[in-house]
Parts: sequence; C-alpha cells; structure tokens
Amino acid sequence: MLMIKNELTSALIMSSIVASLVWFNTEMIDNENKNARAVAIFIKAFLITFFITFTLFYFVSDAGTDEVIDNIIKGRPDF
Repeated sequence: MLMIKNELTSALIMSSIVASLVWFNTEMIDNENKNARAVAIFIKAFLITFFITFTLFYFVSDAGTDEVIDNIIKGRPDF
C-alpha cells in the first residue's frame, strides 16, 4: 500500500508540473472562450500525464522488499 501511495504522490507532482508547463506554453486566442479553453487544456494535459506517469512508475518501480532491508530489520549484522 505504501508503494502505491508513493507512486500516486510522484505521479501527481510530475503531472502537475507537466500540465502547468503545457498550459503556459499554449497560444491563447482572444475571444470569449479563452478561460474555458485554458482550463480544458490544463485538465486534459494533467489527466493524460497522470495516467502515463502512474503506469510507468507502477510497472518500473521495485517491490520494496529487499534482503538488505530484511536483514536490517532483524538486527545487527554479525561479521
């Protein structure tokens, strides 16, 4: 559960950065639907980026359990 929480947090941060960069770099047209178009571009960019980054982080990330971590939890090593 902690692994998915970390991936969600990372995907939210990455997608908000990418969506804001896309939003700032879009050409704005001077008409009455300017604000609605800007919000729609931000939402579309955020959703697309979120699903791509979450999927990428989910399949690429490690399971989290490792022998070294298990040994650290058990106690001090005896060399």
